[in-house]
Amino acid sequence: MTREYGDALLRKDTTLAELVVKKHVNATTILNQNQFDALVSLTFNTGYAVFVNGDKSDTHLTIALNSQNMPAAADAILLFNHADGKVSNGLVRRRGEERMLFLTPAVKNGSGSLPVNDKGTDN
Repeated sequence: MTREYGDALLRKDTTLAELVVKKHVNATTILNQNQFDALVSLTFNTGYAVFVNGDKSDTHLTIALNSQNMPAAADAILLFNHADGKVSNGLVRRRGEERMLFLTPAVKNGSGSLPVNDKGTDN
């Protein structure tokens, strides 16, 4: 695989993860860039299951985000730490890093927050 092809695959998969986040987070929910990036990282790694349970009900993460309970949403990120039904030390570490990013205030011009339908842009 060439580097260019690998980069194209990464861009495609990242774009899909961004679309999943935008689809499942209410348009009225305001996320800063770090929160959005943490959710994209989580989604990229786990898929849409972070937002929807097998029975089509919302996950704890989705409920927390859409009720704008950001501390609960940050804690819900930590729930996605299993591989093959067992807690994975690597996933515990990764989820901890995503949680820390989610909780880190974004520093940017303006309010530092983006409505969900504008996430992923650098205005």
